[in-house]
Amino acid sequence: MQSSQHKNSRIAMLVVALSLIGGTGCVHYLIARSASETNEQRDARLALQQKENQDRFQREALRQQEEQKQEALKIQKREQEEQQKTDALVKGASANDPYSKTYLAIEYLKPNGKFPRDVLKGLSLLKSAVGDKYPEAEYLYGWLLIQGALDNGQYKLKLKPSELALSPETGVRLISTVASKKCSIYLDDVKIGPDKEIYRLPAFYSPSGDLMKIYSDGRYISRDRSKAELWFARTILHCDEYFELSQRQPLRYVGYEYFSDAKTLAFFMLRSTRQDMKERPEDVERKRQFLKTLKPEQVQEANVIVEELRFSARKSEQEYPAPLPFVMKK
Repeated sequence: MQSSQHKNSRIAMLVVALSLIGGTGCVHYLIARSASETNEQRDARLALQQKENQDRFQREALRQQEEQKQEALKIQKREQEEQQKTDALVKGASANDPYSKTYLAIEYLKPNGKFPRDVLKGLSLLKSAVGDKYPEAEYLYGWLLIQGALDNGQYKLKLKPSELALSPETGVRLISTVASKKCSIYLDDVKIGPDKEIYRLPAFYSPSGDLMKIYSDGRYISRDRSKAELWFARTILHCDEYFELSQRQPLRYVGYEYFSDAKTLAFFMLRSTRQDMKERPEDVERKRQFLKTLKPEQVQEANVIVEELRFSARKSEQEYPAPLPFVMKK
């Protein structure tokens, strides 16, 4: 009896001591259970915990195996889709389809395409599609003639001078032809999801924007500011594109900081001369700022420049018609 009382008093003292460090409830429960739990009960409890842990680990392993299986199925499906697409390109090219010839040519020209790199075969297919006047082929071949390379963000084509002799003038003519057909060129497949959402959008190019820069910087052919401004105007009038403003000179376009105030205002105003175009609030604010600071004669000069730009664009359409709006292929 005394031994039992002595044991209980020791436990009580331990509980009191532990309560001083904030563990009273939890520690009291553990001590009480420890004091009353037999060896058999402890072994059973530990065995149950071990089994629960094993079951949990087994469920986690099965979950991971299922995830790996699903991922492998996705990879297999993508590979099958890519193979089907490649087979379709080969079949289409054999049937003289310009789309198939263009994209099959890209696969042969890529450094890591679906086939071993074969520049001769790739260029042969590409030139054949150019002969069909296919815009994407004309654009790609045009840039290869201009600089021997094209980087679309997903792949980079680069040819050696021994593989293709450069001819910038011919390349520029091809780009000009493309600019009369399309506002945007995509040199990769556009995939549309089940709800018609685009889940892989490749880089796109603006042929008229390219010509604007080509004539402006004089890197590939002689600089011609009048042609640069013409293609600048066409890019706005035909394709409704917007351009970055200079950080160094507010209200100036990047690359066109040399424009006078009147000419800069004219390009801001050019968009509003088309009734089917809606001006952005930013454009309205830019024009408002200009009109606050310019003299009346400068504003009048801007109006004259607008009409000259519109006239030049219309005249150029005799050689290079206005392009049709881009319609995404589904």
